[in-house]
Amino acid sequence: MVPVYDITISYKALREINDRINAMFDWFYDAYEIEGIEGISCLFPEHLLIEKPDWCVKKFHQLRGIVKDNFLRDSIEPIYEYILYHVIQYEIEYLKEEDRLRNFDFLLFDENGNELDDIPEEYYVNNIEGYINIIFQDIDFITVAEGYLISELDEYMDLMPEDIRNKVTKSLNEERNNIESIVIKNFQNAILQIEEQPMLYFGCTEPQLNDHMLAIVKQSLFDKNIIVEREKLQGFSLKKSGEADFYLYDKSSAENIAIGESKNADLFLKTLQQLFGYITRNTKFGFTISINKNLDILNLKNKIINILNEFNNKDFAVEKIYQNYDYIVSVHKIPEEQNKNFVIYHLILNLNNNSRKQIAKQARI
Repeated sequence: MVPVYDITISYKALREINDRINAMFDWFYDAYEIEGIEGISCLFPEHLLIEKPDWCVKKFHQLRGIVKDNFLRDSIEPIYEYILYHVIQYEIEYLKEEDRLRNFDFLLFDENGNELDDIPEEYYVNNIEGYINIIFQDIDFITVAEGYLISELDEYMDLMPEDIRNKVTKSLNEERNNIESIVIKNFQNAILQIEEQPMLYFGCTEPQLNDHMLAIVKQSLFDKNIIVEREKLQGFSLKKSGEADFYLYDKSSAENIAIGESKNADLFLKTLQQLFGYITRNTKFGFTISINKNLDILNLKNKIINILNEFNNKDFAVEKIYQNYDYIVSVHKIPEEQNKNFVIYHLILNLNNNSRKQIAKQARI
């Protein structure tokens, strides 16, 4: 059955709504039997009829199957929404032309003319004109089919012309390939913001600093379809599931994107080992954040590189190490796949600015 939104009704009422929709399909089935695809052409964007007519016919039949079955669904595909919207609109227009579109507002009042506190199910079932409001959460499927692009485009690919679909697919692939840089750039920006006020944050604990970083990156990454969670149960620790400091996943698919561990800088080896305990073969990449309060930044970078060079775990052996100004990158083997590498970005949150602190003091002597 097709679902309804923003209202609560019984299974019986939902079944009745779907039965009424099923009856709306009768005219189109008769038209298809007589005229073929021309009989149902008004239910599809013209470019889809030209590009893949057989697919359109298949979707038409599949939608009626959905309407007739007894399975409860949370949603239906945008192409089904597009077809269904036009089936219902056709029915409404037909009833208006025949002067048979009834008004059921009387069901909203009791015998004394007082408005009811709860809308009766009978109203939802019989008010055909109101189906548009309860069956569709939005009409983005119309917007895309008419050539206007919106967010979350990958949900609506089937409604696009082939050339636009190819262009959008390329763009989405480039964005996905660029996801590592998006995540790391956001965390690096969070680090830079905190580093601008070292006196304010120096006394913060590791969890407090991690919470500050989350607060900075959360909305920006959410806008990129990425959810960030703190202390997510994940992988292994000594005796139970571990708690990843940062767990990132795709908002639409719930696919794990990255895991990050953030610890005091003198615990870098432990941080790296914990990260490997939390990642799975589905994790796209990882990152560490070393919180530095007492080491010279250049010495710390050398220390991290030395630890990586000496890291001797054969299952996660280091294949390559390189660095730029902001972070160090290590590329590792993983035990699940011999031909696949795992990339870890090593960021540093540097709160040790002793040289600047000393010269600032001298200026005030």
